[in-house]
Amino acid sequence: MLKFIQKFWPFLSLLLLACVIISLFIWPAITYGLALSALSLSTGIALFLTVWRNWQAYKQGQLTRGRFATSLTIDIVGLLTVMAAVLFVAGLAGKFFGEMAWKASAAKWPGSEQVVGVLVGSISGVAAGFGTGWVMRWGWGKVSKRMQKPLGKQVS
Repeated sequence: MLKFIQKFWPFLSLLLLACVIISLFIWPAITYGLALSALSLSTGIALFLTVWRNWQAYKQGQLTRGRFATSLTIDIVGLLTVMAAVLFVAGLAGKFFGEMAWKASAAKWPGSEQVVGVLVGSISGVAAGFGTGWVMRWGWGKVSKRMQKPLGKQVS
């Protein structure tokens, strides 16, 4: 089961996102709860896989107890920081561009403003989220490598 989750988690996560977007048009009342459930499940799985990866390295003797704690802390803080930045930027972009499209389509195509606003807001939010996630992961990778290097000289 764990191998299945590790292998197919990106696909399952995108499937959850598609379900949330489809529910927005079919049954809007459940969309908020479904989105919150998908976000909670995604965060939980990401945290679990992060802990699992570090635990396996510790069990195989690749990490000492101190390095395990340090690596785990840096990985979890990085994951939560990246997720917070992605949610913030994607929310701002989705709201801003969705409202702009809503107003523009209300003037040109009355009656279609809701669909156009939701589609443009969703697409821009997802695009901004992917871009922010990529930049944050790259930046956090650089920071975490520097944080895991020993400070000063090693005394033996």
